Amino acid sequence: MSFIYRGTSLSLWVVPFILISLCSDSFGSERVQLNGNSSSAPSINLKINPENFFSIQTLQLESHQYLSPMDGTDILRDDFFLFQSSYKRETTFRRKLDFAALQHTLFKDSSFYLNEAYLGYQMSSSLNIDIGRKKQFWALFDSDWHLGLWEPQSNWDPLRPFEQGLTGIFLNFETEFFDLHLFGSPLFIPTLGPEIAEKEGALVSQSRWHRSPITSGAVLDRETRFYYSLEIPKITELAQQNSQAIKTTFRLGNSGFWTSFAFSEKPLNPLTVKYDYNLTVSPGSSQAEINVVPTVSFHKLQTIELGWKKAASQIYLSLFKDETYSPLPMNALDLQGEKKTDWLQQSPQDLLGTSFTWRDQLSVVFLDIPVKFSLSLLSIENKPNKDFNDQGEEKGQLLPDRFNWKKAIQSQILAQYKINNLPIQTQFRFLREINQRGILVSLHNQLIYNEQLSFQVGMDILGNEGPENDQLPSGFFKQFRTNDRIHGGIRYVF
Repeated sequence: MSFIYRGTSLSLWVVPFILISLCSDSFGSERVQLNGNSSSAPSINLKINPENFFSIQTLQLESHQYLSPMDGTDILRDDFFLFQSSYKRETTFRRKLDFAALQHTLFKDSSFYLNEAYLGYQMSSSLNIDIGRKKQFWALFDSDWHLGLWEPQSNWDPLRPFEQGLTGIFLNFETEFFDLHLFGSPLFIPTLGPEIAEKEGALVSQSRWHRSPITSGAVLDRETRFYYSLEIPKITELAQQNSQAIKTTFRLGNSGFWTSFAFSEKPLNPLTVKYDYNLTVSPGSSQAEINVVPTVSFHKLQTIELGWKKAASQIYLSLFKDETYSPLPMNALDLQGEKKTDWLQQSPQDLLGTSFTWRDQLSVVFLDIPVKFSLSLLSIENKPNKDFNDQGEEKGQLLPDRFNWKKAIQSQILAQYKINNLPIQTQFRFLREINQRGILVSLHNQLIYNEQLSFQVGMDILGNEGPENDQLPSGFFKQFRTNDRIHGGIRYVF
């Protein structure tokens, strides 16, 4: 389950950086060129002038047409405007602002995403300090698979998430052969997802990518209908959480072998929940009224990565271990010392994971630019989420799945070519989830008319191998297999 928050806590970070940007005498003076990467959506490759400065704003209009209806929603189409702005200056005093604003046109929902906003100081050629919200490469596997273990992300569309940074103080020491990164913070901003509302006892969203909790189940050997109510705590109760992390990297210069180790103790990026239910039993059926409250769980995350790099070729192996901890819920007592509530706390379980990735490029006779490709393998071993009472006893399982995929193979290809002297980028992605027997195929094409204007068209197909839907293993592909879509859009760079 994902929750999204609007307003005050984020705006405190945004205002000073916008003022800094507007006061810059060269703001908006650089043009850019478009380029692509191996993700499902195109990125922007920026030209940086001799003063190490860039500024870019893009406005994108895009339409998604879903090919099948979906239980719980009548939405077959999603049109939206996406405005993205990025400003950065790399001098002795560093600063960067990167944000996105999303406005859906059919169901009038809007969101704001602050990806980065920091100030920094370059103390020497190898030492710098940054304060604010900043993206940093803590682990390559986390970006390859969009797991959100290290850094939060916006999951308004899980196939095209915005990667976001941690918020706090960053101290970076970087040399040719050794890097050291330290992070600490008293502030936590979670992973953001589609907005949730209550409707007829269910927690629903206008997004087709919302993962709803179960609406019925067996309680005391009776089929029971669940009615949910959502209670949002004060933002400060969720945001005031401590985090710390460290990463070291050793390498043999710009090519050859390298290794890195990273450790963190911080909140889990997605929020968990605690819930309390009151059971009403009738002769023929029963129902449970469930009060749901977002909470913060914690984890100790360890990552070791080993790799080799030469020119465009790179291979690396990632090993990661995640030890989770969810505080036991506390129940209020009445005057007689009896419990007024009986909270159950969702508790993600520990995990062990490995990932292997090979990246390279291949020259093709009829293409001027080599084709880039990657192949990745992922294996995560963990048990489903469990729910505990105030005594630490396991009592339920409201939301069992933590990740969209745990045993998977993924291949991505990026090709660039020209038709009638117009550059075109084609990105292809294939993902096979073994446990869920799920398949994801994504194709994205971008025609670059000039440095400012480009047109996009693509598709995302989700499917399953094997039996019918009700016999498939639970998980991402079973829930969203009807979300096949085609999409197109236009993007303008200011």
